[in-house]
Amino acid sequence: MMTFQGIYQQVQSIVGDDNATTLTLLKNFINQTHHNLLAYRKDITETSATDTTVASQAAYDLPYNYGKMFFVTITVGSIAYPVEPIEDDFLWRDLQARSSSFTSTIPQFYYITNNQVYIYPTPSASSNTITMYYHKRVRDMTQDNYTTGTITTLANGGAAVTGSGTTWTAAFVGR
Repeated sequence: MMTFQGIYQQVQSIVGDDNATTLTLLKNFINQTHHNLLAYRKDITETSATDTTVASQAAYDLPYNYGKMFFVTITVGSIAYPVEPIEDDFLWRDLQARSSSFTSTIPQFYYITNNQVYIYPTPSASSNTITMYYHKRVRDMTQDNYTTGTITTLANGGAAVTGSGTTWTAAFVGR
């Protein structure tokens, strides 16, 4: 798979124009095409993440790469209960105002705001599994190849990467 830098350098070579204005335009076209292809092939961006309920806690953080939710379940015992979305702010606020302290082990609804998913009724038990099925956020490609430092540890299939002489930050997550 080509990197963003490899793609724009190849396209720049094909068009034979190394002007900075043209390069900016080419990068925009590449990103537009990338977004259009992924919009057409939703199966490529589908993923899931899990969290665990905490008794009397309604809000849970969304995954770092969250784009758009399409299904949520909460598994209580061996039963995965589908949880219905509430997409209307007014309806959610009305529901909260009528029964803000209502708890149950059986979920009914979820609502997304401020990078969190809220479960209604608020879970009354801990350790039930929340499974969020969603489309990953598609970011614009903006970065040239990273070449500072050396990877010293990378487990096969693992997520932890250790390096020497690197300048990694939290912004590198998912790159």
